Amino acid sequence: MFPGKRRESVKQMGSMQRIQTPSAVDATRALFGLVLPSIPVWDRQRIEREFEGFRQAWGSRSLIQGTEESLRQLVESNLEKSTREYGFHFFTIDVMDQLGCGQVMAWSDGNAASVCLWRSDDGLYLCGNYFFTET
Repeated sequence: MFPGKRRESVKQMGSMQRIQTPSAVDATRALFGLVLPSIPVWDRQRIEREFEGFRQAWGSRSLIQGTEESLRQLVESNLEKSTREYGFHFFTIDVMDQLGCGQVMAWSDGNAASVCLWRSDDGLYLCGNYFFTET
């Protein structure tokens, strides 16, 4: 779609703007800087129920609880990996109100990878689809 071109855009999507960028660093900054404050605070049990749906639909392996800094590093390293996939185009970053999370989607030819971030009274939670690794 945008081979070899750096493109960033912001589109209004309901109460939140959808952010689009080809940069893993910018996508991570948007998720934690712009989107995180807009994510509703849910209790852990509700987050675990949502995660179970992601596990079944996406092949998510684990729900990870961590500090903002540790999760930020994990997201950025996974997004960087996505940029090296054949046919990578861009990331979209949104608040998914009905799922109670912030989401980053990596779009490439014939493939989409995703990361979701939740807020709870006891911290932050993260999961990704089958591509996501914890290292």
